[in-house]
Amino acid sequence: MQRVLVLGGGMIGRVIARTLAEDFEVTVLDASKKVCVSLKDVPHITPLVGDFRNKYIGSVVKKFDFIVGAMPGKIAYSVLKKIIPAGKPIVDISFFEEDPYGLQDLARKYHTPVVVDFGVAPGLSNMMLGREVARMPIDSFICYCGGLPENPKAPWFYKAPFEVASAMDICVRPARMKIDDMLVEKPAMSDFEIVDFDGIGGLEAFSTDGLRTLLNFPVSTMVEKTLRHIGFRRIMRPFVEGGFFSEKPQCINGTFITPFEMSERVLQNAWALSPEEEEFTALRLCMNGPKARMVYDLIDRGDRVHGTSSMARLAGYPCAAVVHLFAKNLLSQTGIITPEEIGMQNTLADFVLNFLENHGIRFSCRLFV
Repeated sequence: MQRVLVLGGGMIGRVIARTLAEDFEVTVLDASKKVCVSLKDVPHITPLVGDFRNKYIGSVVKKFDFIVGAMPGKIAYSVLKKIIPAGKPIVDISFFEEDPYGLQDLARKYHTPVVVDFGVAPGLSNMMLGREVARMPIDSFICYCGGLPENPKAPWFYKAPFEVASAMDICVRPARMKIDDMLVEKPAMSDFEIVDFDGIGGLEAFSTDGLRTLLNFPVSTMVEKTLRHIGFRRIMRPFVEGGFFSEKPQCINGTFITPFEMSERVLQNAWALSPEEEEFTALRLCMNGPKARMVYDLIDRGDRVHGTSSMARLAGYPCAAVVHLFAKNLLSQTGIITPEEIGMQNTLADFVLNFLENHGIRFSCRLFV
């Protein structure tokens, strides 16, 4: 069997590992002994305690056929720089802040295919836009996405289905978008609106910085908005504006720590999504062309039987699908590969969508002419 190394065994990494273990020999490398112990009895998965920031990580990955990055965003870029020279195909969902194209020269030098941002949004959202652009002109695109508790409770009315630091970044990182072919930057949580979903009701939406590689895509107007339960933005703004999410270090009893780090430690528990809590992920993609408007909706409420959250499914399964694309030699280009590029190739996009459908995930589509 071909061998896959998954860097990170957290909420999403473990779903990727379990899915791939049906067809590959999988090793999960994680710094947490607790995470590794939880995977030790899963067939075809070998848990390995270790720090993937280690300088020897480049030699470790050479033993594997494919690499999956499911790491904390703050370290992912530097780790990718270390492992790309091994020449092994990589698919990464870590959502690092740096520009993925900063790795382009390195990836091309070592003939390494590196698929970036292949989760849900960015990821599936980009792929679906690329799929439509390959078929017809698209003038504007809006992506709405959010993973939320089914029964929100005070004081936050929110639980994080992924790394808490990433959920906090959404509240502070300026939102980049394209308006009439012009790159525009607005404050995080701006452009507030209420969006209705069947079976859910109204959710608030505000602009966030998730377009990433799509900012280079030939669509004149593109915006990404994050979904939250109504009231979240009103609750969070005083914390953000009051400096609780600041990255400026403060000295406390001789120790330097940033308000962001302190808040992260508090919210790590407050925003923790327990296994028994019901949750869902909502994704809406609105695409406008000269002759038609399409609205794709995807609502997933997770896998109650296996205890897999909806966000872990929607981020993990697309990533696992790309590993299968590599294994079947369907994805042969090297360098940085974006989800929208995969979407523009019908064979690849259809493979991913079929893979998702086999796991109970399917888009609905409304067409307005």
